[in-house]
Amino acid sequence: MKTFAKRLKQARKEAGYRSAESFAAAASLEPHTYRKYERAQSEPNFETLMRMCELLKVPTSFLLPLESEKKARSGVAAAA
Repeated sequence: MKTFAKRLKQARKEAGYRSAESFAAAASLEPHTYRKYERAQSEPNFETLMRMCELLKVPTSFLLPLESEKKARSGVAAAA
């Protein structure tokens, strides 16, 4: 979940939304709800995720790391 939060914040800034509040308004979300997403305290439902991806112009695969990516990273770390 931390990867999602980190990538969400990165995508928001790259899309030109300076604050979480401004993006929350554009996405029709309560600011406190959106901040929970960026703090890895909660995750959006599918509909909200799709709306955010459309606004940020990123694919869902950017925000949601594949399980195989996580395993590959942990395997590399374990081998080191």
